[in-house]
Amino acid sequence: LHALEIEFTRGAIYRFLEVPRSVYRELMESGSKGHFIAEHLRGRYRFVRVRSSTAPSRSRLDRPQ
Repeated sequence: LHALEIEFTRGAIYRFLEVPRSVYRELMESGSKGHFIAEHLRGRYRFVRVRSSTAPSRSRLDRPQ
């Protein structure tokens, strides 16, 4: 079992603990990484936040139309 470290779009990094290699392979093969993380990692594996988000959150009004 291994740790799986994931960097999210806004710069936050989370380390999920004791994740089997098979789960990592499934993540790499998934069509939607975000959906896979929500369905198969969160709530199932312990994690530590390595780094908080570094990018400022953009409100809906700041996004290009």
